[in-house]
Amino acid sequence: MSRLRAGLDQQITIFSPSGDLHQIDYARKAAALENTTVALKTKNAAVLATQKRITDKTIVPRSVKHLFRITPKIGCGMTGRIGDSHFQVRRSRNEASKFRYTCGYDVTAKALCERMADINQVYSQHPEIRPLGCSMILIEYDEKLGPTLHMTDPGADCNSYKGCGLGPQADQAEAFLAAHLKGVTRNMSEEKAIQLALECLGTVLDIRFEPLHLEVGIVSKAHPEFRMLDEMEIAEQLNNMLRSSQGS
Repeated sequence: MSRLRAGLDQQITIFSPSGDLHQIDYARKAAALENTTVALKTKNAAVLATQKRITDKTIVPRSVKHLFRITPKIGCGMTGRIGDSHFQVRRSRNEASKFRYTCGYDVTAKALCERMADINQVYSQHPEIRPLGCSMILIEYDEKLGPTLHMTDPGADCNSYKGCGLGPQADQAEAFLAAHLKGVTRNMSEEKAIQLALECLGTVLDIRFEPLHLEVGIVSKAHPEFRMLDEMEIAEQLNNMLRSSQGS
């Protein structure tokens, strides 16, 4: 029996006696070892914020990317292995393009997230394909539903959220967001939503960020197309947060 159990994690298609697929669990752990990403939505906006983990001093910080535009209105945040993340982004862009060509209108973030989850699930059925070591968050401003936020992971889970986190400090980030996304805060402005996401990252990681080490993306009722803040805009938000904390 011990020999049987020892080999259960070598094949993606074999369930363990406890009902687990160990390779999926390992893929989730691989995704959780990289950058921490937080996402939240308010009444009129959805925000993505992530850290840039610069592992080598010779790397140009601007070349490290974890936020991507999938369609003009859908923004994406990736956490996990860089190569797997880039493959997942290319695949999601291809799926969005095929949907547009076939149906004549743009795919929604929810439908795209469900499609990527379906693809992730297929990776657990074939021993010749390993699961991807990355997780994906998608945000969009929908004309009928308002801001939407969705996440999928290597296990093909696909859910919608008010706020969520990925990476090493995901649990702490989600606890922070659960405590702060209540009542009147749901009506906060775009600027306050961005600052809340940055505050969440800074609190759970217990560091003071420089603009070069951050990426922030937003969609809103006023600006439905996904856009990423440049370094000057991030620096301005950090300075406003600092002034606000000193004033209080």
